[in-house]
Amino acid sequence: MLRSVLTLEQVLAMSPDDAAALWLVRQDAVDDPDDERVFLQWLDADPAHGLAWARACATWVDLAGADEADIEALKQADDPLRWGWPQWRVAAAASIAFVVIAGVMLLASGLGSQFGLGGAPTRIAANPPGTRTILSTQSEQRTVKLADGSTVTLDADTALALDYDQAHRRIELLRGQAFFRVAHDPGRPFVVENAKRSVTALGTQFEVRVRGSALRVILVEGRVRVATGTGGADAIVELGAGQRLDAGPAGVTVTRADRVGAEDWQQGMVSFHDTPLGDAAAELNRHSHGKPLLVRDPEVAGIRVSGAFHVDDARRFARTIAEIYPVRIVETATALEIVSKARGRR
Repeated sequence: MLRSVLTLEQVLAMSPDDAAALWLVRQDAVDDPDDERVFLQWLDADPAHGLAWARACATWVDLAGADEADIEALKQADDPLRWGWPQWRVAAAASIAFVVIAGVMLLASGLGSQFGLGGAPTRIAANPPGTRTILSTQSEQRTVKLADGSTVTLDADTALALDYDQAHRRIELLRGQAFFRVAHDPGRPFVVENAKRSVTALGTQFEVRVRGSALRVILVEGRVRVATGTGGADAIVELGAGQRLDAGPAGVTVTRADRVGAEDWQQGMVSFHDTPLGDAAAELNRHSHGKPLLVRDPEVAGIRVSGAFHVDDARRFARTIAEIYPVRIVETATALEIVSKARGRR
């Protein structure tokens, strides 16, 4: 499908929030030098445009975990501030929702080419000047090729911000898990940051995962230097291939890594090795489309499980666990609860 050229006159005729929302959709579809040129001209044309762009990007990040019911409730809310958002974010959210919905309607009617919308967007990659934000939704995995030839594979519900210039390659992992294949460039270190911690690589393959205040790094190939942010003897740790670093409130540990497991999730699989059942259920829930797994009993949550499972089939995981361990499944209207077999049946 041919992608139409978006002119400065077209976007200047829109309200700042509508134009910002349209830029989000356009930039998600493809990197286009002509679009980038017009986008920068639009930003320079009025200070209000930069503010609208910042609002749109911030609102999209806020809405990344929202479902259809959340969006509908937001649109119908008589008091939007009860969501904890300023009024302008609600307006921006409505603007983004309008553009996305309108884009789908235009596609259905065959008129989508007017704005170059070649398909319904699966995610938004925001590109404010100097940075680029990449997101994946729940149950989505995606691989992105970066400008330097490196690639990053995002696991479900992951967000990162890119900051590239002639002197450095910096990525902030905002949440989730990502696997990096780094193009060799000694003059520009490749750095992945989270909070006050960083992982610096030169031509390597590694995984970084963030869960709350816990950081995990698995090095598959090459070498990395990890600044753990602890300020102690383990403030700087160098990892070799096949090593794993965990950093959190309990301190820093370096162990042998399961390199196969680090790549399993990129193939739609997840591996557990002596993992608490509660943690395994939470991991499956990050990818599942259907009813979530629920583990409320602390004793059940502490059962150690091992095995390889499809990330998008929580129901099969629950059935398998029930066949191996002393648990059973109680299905409700909203969840698949894993309970002890000793618990009385309803």
